[in-house]
Amino acid sequence: MDDLTHILTFCRTVETGSVTEAAKSLNLTKSVASRRLSTLEENLGVSLLKRSPRGAVATEAGELYYDRARSILDRLDSARQEVSGLGSALVGRLRVTAPRSLGDILLNKAFSAFVKENAGIDLELNLTDKQVDLIGEGYDLGIRVGQLKDSSLIGKKLTDVRPAVVASPAYLKEHGTPETPEHLKDHECIFYSNVEARSQWKFQTSHGNTQSVRVKGRLITSSGKMQVQGALDGVGVAVLPMFFVHRSLLSGDLVELLSDYTQHTMGIYALYPPSRQQSTKVRALVDHMAAYFKSEGVKCCF
Repeated sequence: MDDLTHILTFCRTVETGSVTEAAKSLNLTKSVASRRLSTLEENLGVSLLKRSPRGAVATEAGELYYDRARSILDRLDSARQEVSGLGSALVGRLRVTAPRSLGDILLNKAFSAFVKENAGIDLELNLTDKQVDLIGEGYDLGIRVGQLKDSSLIGKKLTDVRPAVVASPAYLKEHGTPETPEHLKDHECIFYSNVEARSQWKFQTSHGNTQSVRVKGRLITSSGKMQVQGALDGVGVAVLPMFFVHRSLLSGDLVELLSDYTQHTMGIYALYPPSRQQSTKVRALVDHMAAYFKSEGVKCCF
């Protein structure tokens, strides 16, 4: 059986993308880390990493081995906490990813508070609007906005989010105000690129009937903040979660449209791989985030 230190060195190299960074995080010299990796590959009889001057990435075999090895290390970490009585004193590293815009607007204070309250936790937070493979990239937890799809991940809804259809007063003065969803066909719309069927906007009437409208637009972005800016600048009409636009609506910089119609409620979810289900650290962070979203200071955002 391969030494766990070799396996840990390999996993950390995959997670950091660098033998040098992995060595630093484990308080090793680069030569020791490289020797461990070479020994592991020799024992397995396969190449686990592609090395280059820019770093190291897992091969196909390496990705498969990482998934299995990371799960084992996580289980060992959970077992260590349980048997050593550290369930209430959280220790270790947590790798978390969340949308950049959501993090910038809402989550930063919540994450900071969690770190301050748990001195034994090292929180590695990646804010990105890219769709992240939680299992493949070795994350303990992901925060996502939208409608939860079927997947191998376990999800907990942290809060509901109401979408709002918005535009700037200047845009409405020039192009008119849509009074029904059907009127949106005559307007320029702003799209979020990370959703399927982004040009097909669905509404529900007060009678419960669903109406689907195909809209057009030239601004397509993966950034919620860019959608807001486009709406503020009069580019067109946007559909955004309320937390993005509530301040602009209060100030009058944006106007909510079609308030007699509703879109499907979205949610903010905490997602984690099945291997992390029993992790005390993950459960503690999920509970912390759920309490944060119920606090009075952020309720107005939804």
